Amino acid sequence: MIYLKTFEIWAGFTFIPLLVLYLAVGQPKTDYLGAFGPSLLIPAIGSTIIGLLFLCIDPLKNGVKAGVLLGLAIPLLGAFVWMRIFPGFESQAAIFTGSVMIAVPSAAGGGLAGWLHARRSKQRMTAAVPR
Repeated sequence: MIYLKTFEIWAGFTFIPLLVLYLAVGQPKTDYLGAFGPSLLIPAIGSTIIGLLFLCIDPLKNGVKAGVLLGLAIPLLGAFVWMRIFPGFESQAAIFTGSVMIAVPSAAGGGLAGWLHARRSKQRMTAAVPR
């Protein structure tokens, strides 16, 4: 259940800025809808990695840091791969600019997802301590 919460919050942080840009265009085209796929792929990968990371690290100390780093790293690494697929000076500049635009809200969403996981882990630890 925590996976769905973190995915929804992270997806909101990555999806809403793209939706605002899409609607800000005078007459939106269906060609621009291809940008919404990666905005949902980033939180899916990030939520999975955060869930798996918390099996190995102390979530209370490193939850938000791990989320922010993943939020920054996933779009930037994805852009690096995408630039290798579509070489060219103009396309690489556009891909990098788009990835930086998505990386900032994604880092905020990842930090919030990490905090939610850390809070959940803290609740589990306090529930396990006998009184």
